[in-house]
Amino acid sequence: MHLATLFAAWPFSPRNTEARVLTDADALMKIWGDAAHKVAANLAWREDIGLIKVSEPGHWTRVTQEIGRRLHSNDIPAVDMSLRAA
Repeated sequence: MHLATLFAAWPFSPRNTEARVLTDADALMKIWGDAAHKVAANLAWREDIGLIKVSEPGHWTRVTQEIGRRLHSNDIPAVDMSLRAA
Protein backbone atom coordinates (compact mmCIF):
# COMPACT_ATOMS: atom_id res chain seq x y z
CA MET A 1 0.00 0.00 0.00
CA HIS A 2 1.31 3.44 -0.89
CA LEU A 3 1.72 6.01 1.85
CA ALA A 4 -0.38 8.53 -0.13
CA THR A 5 -3.27 6.05 -0.18
CA LEU A 6 -3.08 5.67 3.58
CA PHE A 7 -3.10 9.43 4.20
CA ALA A 8 -5.94 10.02 1.72
CA ALA A 9 -8.24 8.01 4.00
CA TRP A 10 -6.90 9.57 7.22
CA PRO A 11 -9.70 11.67 8.76
CA PHE A 12 -7.38 14.60 9.54
CA SER A 13 -5.78 14.89 6.12
CA PRO A 14 -5.44 18.45 4.81
CA ARG A 15 -7.98 17.74 2.07
CA ASN A 16 -10.64 16.59 4.57
CA THR A 17 -9.81 19.44 6.93
CA GLU A 18 -10.15 22.02 4.17
CA ALA A 19 -13.45 20.49 3.02
CA ARG A 20 -14.88 20.73 6.55
CA VAL A 21 -13.75 24.35 6.87
CA LEU A 22 -15.36 25.26 3.54
CA THR A 23 -18.56 23.38 4.41
CA ASP A 24 -18.87 25.10 7.79
CA ALA A 25 -18.11 28.51 6.26
CA ASP A 26 -20.79 27.93 3.61
CA ALA A 27 -23.33 26.87 6.23
CA LEU A 28 -22.68 29.84 8.52
CA MET A 29 -22.83 32.31 5.64
CA LYS A 30 -26.10 30.77 4.41
CA ILE A 31 -27.67 31.08 7.87
CA TRP A 32 -26.12 34.32 9.17
CA GLY A 33 -25.10 36.26 6.04
CA ASP A 34 -22.63 39.05 6.83
CA ALA A 35 -22.91 38.31 10.57
CA ALA A 36 -21.37 34.86 9.96
CA HIS A 37 -17.91 36.27 10.64
CA LYS A 38 -18.93 37.35 14.16
CA VAL A 39 -20.60 33.98 14.79
CA ALA A 40 -17.50 32.07 13.63
CA ALA A 41 -15.24 34.34 15.71
CA ASN A 42 -17.39 33.59 18.75
CA LEU A 43 -17.11 29.85 18.08
CA ALA A 44 -13.32 30.22 17.65
CA TRP A 45 -13.09 32.04 20.98
CA ARG A 46 -15.16 29.32 22.67
CA GLU A 47 -12.90 26.67 21.15
CA ASP A 48 -9.78 28.52 22.32
CA ILE A 49 -10.90 28.69 25.93
CA GLY A 50 -12.12 25.09 25.98
CA LEU A 51 -15.89 25.51 25.94
CA ILE A 52 -16.13 23.67 22.61
CA LYS A 53 -14.23 20.49 21.91
CA VAL A 54 -13.36 19.78 18.28
CA SER A 55 -11.38 16.99 16.67
CA GLU A 56 -9.16 19.47 14.82
CA PRO A 57 -7.67 22.23 16.98
CA GLY A 58 -8.08 25.63 15.39
CA HIS A 59 -11.01 24.58 13.20
CA TRP A 60 -13.24 27.54 14.00
CA THR A 61 -10.34 29.96 13.62
CA ARG A 62 -9.82 28.64 10.08
CA VAL A 63 -13.56 28.95 9.42
CA THR A 64 -13.44 32.56 10.66
CA GLN A 65 -10.51 33.31 8.36
CA GLU A 66 -12.29 31.76 5.37
CA ILE A 67 -15.44 33.80 6.00
CA GLY A 68 -13.36 36.94 6.42
CA ARG A 69 -11.60 36.23 3.15
CA ARG A 70 -14.94 35.83 1.38
CA LEU A 71 -16.51 38.92 2.89
CA HIS A 72 -13.54 41.21 2.43
CA SER A 73 -12.23 40.05 -0.94
CA ASN A 74 -14.11 42.94 -2.58
CA ASP A 75 -12.40 45.45 -0.27
CA ILE A 76 -9.00 44.95 -1.92
CA PRO A 77 -8.37 47.83 -4.32
CA ALA A 78 -7.82 46.90 -7.93
CA VAL A 79 -4.39 47.48 -9.42
CA ASP A 80 -4.35 50.25 -11.99
CA MET A 81 -2.36 48.78 -14.86
CA SER A 82 -2.15 52.13 -16.65
CA LEU A 83 0.47 53.26 -14.13
CA ARG A 84 2.98 50.55 -15.05
CA ALA A 85 6.60 51.52 -15.40
CA ALA A 86 7.70 52.03 -19.01
